Amino acid sequence: CSLQLSDDKKTVCLVFQYIRGQTLKKAAEERRVRQGTSSESRPDWQWIANTMANVAEILQQLHHLRIWHWDLKPENILIDELGKLWVVDFGLATHDSQRLYLPDTWCAGTPQYMSPEQATGGRNLDGLSDIWSLGVILYQLISGRLPFDQLKPRELFKAICELNPSPPALQHSDIPKSLQDICLKCLHKNPADRYPSCKSLAEALRNWNRPAPRPLPYPPLPAEKVSQAQQEWKDYLNLAKGLVSYGSISLELIPPGAFKQGSPDGEGEPEERPQHDKWIDQPFLISTTCITQQQWRDEMKTEPWLDHGVPTGDDYPAVCISWHDAQEFCSRLTARSKEIWRLPTETEWEYACRAGTITKYSCNDADLPQHAWYRRTTIDEKLRPVATKQPNPFGLFDMHGSVWEWCLDEYRQNYDSATIAAGNFKVCRGGSTRISEENIRSAVRLGVKAGDRRKIYGFRVVREL
Repeated sequence: CSLQLSDDKKTVCLVFQYIRGQTLKKAAEERRVRQGTSSESRPDWQWIANTMANVAEILQQLHHLRIWHWDLKPENILIDELGKLWVVDFGLATHDSQRLYLPDTWCAGTPQYMSPEQATGGRNLDGLSDIWSLGVILYQLISGRLPFDQLKPRELFKAICELNPSPPALQHSDIPKSLQDICLKCLHKNPADRYPSCKSLAEALRNWNRPAPRPLPYPPLPAEKVSQAQQEWKDYLNLAKGLVSYGSISLELIPPGAFKQGSPDGEGEPEERPQHDKWIDQPFLISTTCITQQQWRDEMKTEPWLDHGVPTGDDYPAVCISWHDAQEFCSRLTARSKEIWRLPTETEWEYACRAGTITKYSCNDADLPQHAWYRRTTIDEKLRPVATKQPNPFGLFDMHGSVWEWCLDEYRQNYDSATIAAGNFKVCRGGSTRISEENIRSAVRLGVKAGDRRKIYGFRVVREL
């Protein structure tokens, strides 16, 4: 297409590449036709997994640039004559910085592929909405139907927001459980329970039929079993023995497993309930300590803690950090290292903190002073260097006390609530040196405005595998 400019009579042309091939929808239909319709025929699970992994990797490149597509569907994924995949139709694509300019009631996309947060309208969307759409496409490819279909628009939006999709295996009993599990993880109502990135989704799809070490079973677990599981997963992932590091940031591998999130009735605060079962499906790397002043200074070239009465030193926690500041730190690490760095989700944080335990702390109550900095006297309230106490069974320091640590999640009043707290509140975990032992339990959670910068707020980072 072209545009004639009247002032200098020049023509500006937009040139579009012609892609000779077919849509993913058409390709999938043709493969089903070629396989026939007999009861012995079945979809090519490996082709589906590889195709969706390729699409997820394309999306990861966009998300790395903070660009969200928001209209993914099989018709917008092309396969050319050489088998190369193309993601097209960026009419709704938005850079993260442009979200603020969207109307409060903004709602656009293809209804059948919209995420719950997209269907309810508003600007609180990001790349996790694309991951939902990829889950819908995967559901369609392995089962031959959409998770929510044959509904009028109003009924469709209500189903997307309130109902869980039926397992794809109800359509075809021979669907591999691992592919079904990947699909259903993408379709969690709570964005924080989906894959945290397209890269982690692609990794799961690449390894859907690869035997892996068993996840950790439900706790309580002895410390030696936790350490054994860590080493088995390090060997499986070809990680060097001991700690993994990037620059001065040391990380520990956290193996997948199950745990009970929150506090039981009669313990803790209402926002920590109801206690519920959670699964960590993928291993991840998390920094062994919160980010230190040296690590922050090396990356950000600033010292926000100065003039706030905070002890200074290379090994002291970097504080006076907002959630937005922590996000910027992760973005810079990602850009420089070409790996995905982010804040831990609230679920990942508690799982890593508990490390196979079910008690208030990841150690015995009597041993807490050997594991945590917290207020025992007014003298204890000042900030302390990291890793000067004993680690938890996963090898992580200062998960109890020291500084409150930012998590990725929006704050909700409890685990049953689907409503995000107004005012852009994010979750903080762990407690600080300024509060008592009751408030540094594994399950304690705090809602804090994302822009707050106080000398009790720091963070640790996750690096995706």
